[in-house]
Amino acid sequence: MSAWTQAASGAAGPAAAGLESAHRAWDTAITAIDTARKEQATAPGLQEPAKKALATLDREWNGLAAHRQYSMISLDNNAAERAIRRPSSPARTPTAPTPMTPPGSPPASAG
Repeated sequence: MSAWTQAASGAAGPAAAGLESAHRAWDTAITAIDTARKEQATAPGLQEPAKKALATLDREWNGLAAHRQYSMISLDNNAAERAIRRPSSPARTPTAPTPMTPPGSPPASAG
């Protein structure tokens, strides 16, 4: 039976069990991280850089946590940034070295 047929029929194979195990582990980790970040955000005496980092995490949390349902979407945009940075012109070629004048010889004329 093909993987598509198994998925459509709801038949669970070893891959499905592994995926379910990975989802449970993800859910456990996300819950622990979510709890810790909320506790740390309310900690007294929190330094400004930590406050900013936790505020950013709070702002982006839903997108990070949604990765479980949309795992085909990368968590970063490195591929897009690499595509933008690709050179549009040929790579620079090194210039030819300037010939050195041997000691005691007259300088080359610029003519």
